[in-house]
Amino acid sequence: RLSSLGDSLTGGVSMSAAAMCSKLVLSFVSACLGVGACVLTLSALRRYALDGELSDAVVGAVGRLSRFCTIALAAMLLLSAALAVLNMLLARSGLGLGSVSFPVSALIYCFAVLLGARFISAHKRLRDENDMFI
Repeated sequence: RLSSLGDSLTGGVSMSAAAMCSKLVLSFVSACLGVGACVLTLSALRRYALDGELSDAVVGAVGRLSRFCTIALAAMLLLSAALAVLNMLLARSGLGLGSVSFPVSALIYCFAVLLGARFISAHKRLRDENDMFI
């Protein structure tokens, strides 16, 4: 009876293949989000190189990067948490997925880019305020 439950949950695929597939999906999604963050980072740096200062276009590019990193972090963490919950539910019936790992390098990169983007935005606001006094 449990084997038929396992077959219905995994679509007839063995659990080792389902575990491998879930890990591959998590790795693929985190890699794609990391590449997207890298592309947006390079775009913001190129805009900064073209303008030579923190212009409104640079701040706009950094704002897009910040929003993307926020969404990417949420997506990676939610996907990892969903796989962990699925693993916990399936482990009770003996059909666990194995270990579920968080995409640490992509998370660290997105956190660092998000902090840098927020720092740049705050720096631009302070510089504009200081320019108003001069």
